[in-house]
Amino acid sequence: MARRKPTAMIQLKVRMRETLRARLAGAADKREHSLNAEAVERLQQSFNIEDRLGGVGMVELIETIAHVMKLTGEQAGFFATGKLANHGKWTTLPYAFDQAMRAAVAVMEHYRPPGDVVAPQPRVVVMGVGNTKVDREESVRRTHEALDNLGKLMALSEIRKKEQDDE
Repeated sequence: MARRKPTAMIQLKVRMRETLRARLAGAADKREHSLNAEAVERLQQSFNIEDRLGGVGMVELIETIAHVMKLTGEQAGFFATGKLANHGKWTTLPYAFDQAMRAAVAVMEHYRPPGDVVAPQPRVVVMGVGNTKVDREESVRRTHEALDNLGKLMALSEIRKKEQDDE
Protein backbone atom coordinates (compact mmCIF):
# COMPACT_ATOMS: atom_id res chain seq x y z
CA MET A 1 0.00 0.00 0.00
CA ALA A 2 1.34 3.43 -0.92
CA ARG A 3 2.17 5.73 1.95
CA ARG A 4 0.00 8.83 2.18
CA LYS A 5 1.26 12.28 3.05
CA PRO A 6 0.11 13.42 6.49
CA THR A 7 -1.60 16.39 4.83
CA ALA A 8 -3.49 14.26 2.29
CA MET A 9 -7.28 14.50 2.42
CA ILE A 10 -8.99 11.13 2.12
CA GLN A 11 -12.59 10.04 1.82
CA LEU A 12 -13.92 7.70 4.48
CA LYS A 13 -17.28 5.96 4.41
CA VAL A 14 -18.82 5.50 7.83
CA ARG A 15 -21.90 3.57 8.92
CA MET A 16 -23.87 4.94 11.87
CA ARG A 17 -27.35 4.88 13.30
CA GLU A 18 -29.75 7.53 12.04
CA THR A 19 -30.13 8.95 15.54
CA LEU A 20 -26.39 9.69 15.68
CA ARG A 21 -26.38 11.16 12.17
CA ALA A 22 -29.33 13.41 13.11
CA ARG A 23 -27.58 14.55 16.27
CA LEU A 24 -24.40 15.27 14.33
CA ALA A 25 -26.40 17.16 11.69
CA GLY A 26 -28.12 19.22 14.39
CA ALA A 27 -24.78 20.16 15.92
CA ALA A 28 -23.40 21.03 12.47
CA ASP A 29 -26.40 23.28 11.74
CA LYS A 30 -26.04 25.07 15.09
CA ARG A 31 -22.39 25.82 14.40
CA GLU A 32 -22.98 26.49 10.71
CA HIS A 33 -20.60 23.68 9.71
CA SER A 34 -20.99 20.99 7.14
CA LEU A 35 -21.84 17.53 8.43
CA ASN A 36 -18.39 16.39 7.31
CA ALA A 37 -16.59 19.26 9.11
CA GLU A 38 -18.55 18.56 12.31
CA ALA A 39 -17.73 14.84 12.20
CA VAL A 40 -14.04 15.46 11.55
CA GLU A 41 -13.79 18.06 14.32
CA ARG A 42 -15.49 15.76 16.83
CA LEU A 43 -13.21 12.88 15.92
CA GLN A 44 -10.18 15.14 16.36
CA GLN A 45 -11.53 16.37 19.72
CA SER A 46 -11.79 12.79 20.97
CA PHE A 47 -8.08 12.27 20.30
CA ASN A 48 -7.23 15.68 21.79
CA ILE A 49 -9.07 14.79 25.01
CA GLU A 50 -7.30 11.45 25.18
CA ASP A 51 -3.91 13.14 24.68
CA ARG A 52 -4.63 15.91 27.20
CA LEU A 53 -5.87 13.52 29.88
CA GLY A 54 -3.14 10.92 29.49
CA GLY A 55 -4.74 8.16 27.47
CA VAL A 56 -7.84 6.01 27.29
CA GLY A 57 -7.47 4.73 30.86
CA MET A 58 -7.58 8.24 32.32
CA VAL A 59 -10.54 9.20 30.12
CA GLU A 60 -12.44 6.15 31.40
CA LEU A 61 -11.56 6.94 35.02
CA ILE A 62 -12.63 10.57 34.68
CA GLU A 63 -15.85 9.56 32.91
CA THR A 64 -16.61 7.13 35.75
CA ILE A 65 -16.00 9.83 38.35
CA ALA A 66 -18.15 12.34 36.46
CA HIS A 67 -20.98 9.84 36.00
CA VAL A 68 -20.97 8.79 39.68
CA MET A 69 -20.83 12.44 40.79
CA LYS A 70 -23.78 13.37 38.56
CA LEU A 71 -25.93 10.44 39.73
CA THR A 72 -25.05 11.01 43.39
CA GLY A 73 -25.46 14.78 43.17
CA GLU A 74 -28.89 14.51 41.57
CA GLN A 75 -30.05 11.88 44.08
CA ALA A 76 -28.72 13.90 47.01
CA GLY A 77 -30.29 17.03 45.52
CA PHE A 78 -33.65 15.27 45.51
CA PHE A 79 -33.23 14.22 49.15
CA ALA A 80 -32.16 17.75 50.10
CA THR A 81 -35.01 19.56 48.35
CA GLY A 82 -37.71 16.98 47.65
CA LYS A 83 -37.69 18.13 44.02
CA LEU A 84 -36.88 16.04 40.97
CA ALA A 85 -35.91 19.14 38.98
CA ASN A 86 -32.38 19.31 40.39
CA HIS A 87 -30.65 18.16 37.22
CA GLY A 88 -27.60 20.35 36.84
CA LYS A 89 -28.48 22.31 39.99
CA TRP A 90 -26.98 19.87 42.49
CA THR A 91 -23.64 21.69 42.28
CA THR A 92 -25.28 24.64 44.08
CA LEU A 93 -26.58 22.55 46.99
CA PRO A 94 -23.99 22.03 49.75
CA TYR A 95 -25.29 18.58 50.81
CA ALA A 96 -25.57 17.31 47.25
CA PHE A 97 -22.15 18.66 46.30
CA ASP A 98 -20.57 17.07 49.38
CA GLN A 99 -22.13 13.69 48.61
CA ALA A 100 -20.98 13.88 44.97
CA MET A 101 -17.47 14.71 46.16
CA ARG A 102 -17.55 11.70 48.50
CA ALA A 103 -18.63 9.54 45.58
CA ALA A 104 -15.65 10.76 43.53
CA VAL A 105 -13.29 9.97 46.39
CA ALA A 106 -14.85 6.48 46.70
CA VAL A 107 -14.12 5.83 43.01
CA MET A 108 -10.52 7.00 43.42
CA GLU A 109 -10.10 4.85 46.56
CA HIS A 110 -11.43 1.83 44.66
CA TYR A 111 -8.77 2.24 41.97
CA ARG A 112 -5.94 3.21 44.32
CA PRO A 113 -2.86 1.10 43.59
CA PRO A 114 -1.69 -1.16 46.43
CA GLY A 115 1.23 -0.13 48.59
CA ASP A 116 2.19 2.47 51.14
CA VAL A 117 2.16 6.15 50.25
CA VAL A 118 5.68 7.44 50.72
CA ALA A 119 6.60 10.94 49.60
CA PRO A 120 9.86 11.05 47.66
CA GLN A 121 12.94 12.58 49.23
CA PRO A 122 13.62 16.11 48.02
CA ARG A 123 16.10 16.29 45.18
CA VAL A 124 17.03 19.93 45.36
CA VAL A 125 20.20 21.89 45.48
CA VAL A 126 19.92 24.75 47.92
CA MET A 127 21.75 27.77 46.60
CA GLY A 128 21.71 31.43 47.31
CA VAL A 129 21.93 34.22 44.78
CA GLY A 130 24.63 36.78 45.34
CA ASN A 131 24.90 37.51 49.08
CA THR A 132 21.60 35.80 49.88
CA LYS A 133 21.93 33.25 52.63
CA VAL A 134 19.72 30.18 52.43
CA ASP A 135 18.81 28.12 55.46
CA ARG A 136 19.25 24.58 54.12
CA GLU A 137 17.05 22.97 56.79
CA GLU A 138 14.23 25.45 56.13
CA SER A 139 14.54 24.85 52.38
CA VAL A 140 14.37 21.06 52.85
CA ARG A 141 11.38 21.43 55.23
CA ARG A 142 9.50 23.55 52.69
CA THR A 143 10.31 21.08 49.92
CA HIS A 144 8.98 18.19 52.05
CA GLU A 145 5.83 20.20 52.73
CA ALA A 146 5.38 20.91 49.03
CA LEU A 147 5.85 17.23 48.13
CA ASP A 148 3.33 16.17 50.81
CA ASN A 149 0.77 18.63 49.36
CA LEU A 150 1.68 18.36 45.68
CA GLY A 151 -1.83 17.36 44.55
CA LYS A 152 -3.51 20.24 46.34
CA LEU A 153 -0.88 22.73 45.14
CA MET A 154 -1.26 21.55 41.53
CA ALA A 155 -5.06 21.71 41.75
CA LEU A 156 -4.99 25.26 43.15
CA SER A 157 -2.55 26.34 40.46
CA GLU A 158 -4.78 24.97 37.71
CA ILE A 159 -7.90 26.52 39.28
CA ARG A 160 -6.16 29.92 39.36
CA LYS A 161 -5.16 29.55 35.70
CA LYS A 162 -8.73 28.69 34.73
CA GLU A 163 -10.13 31.61 36.71
CA GLN A 164 -7.67 33.98 35.03
CA ASP A 165 -8.58 32.58 31.60
CA ASP A 166 -12.29 33.10 32.40
CA GLU A 167 -11.77 36.79 33.28
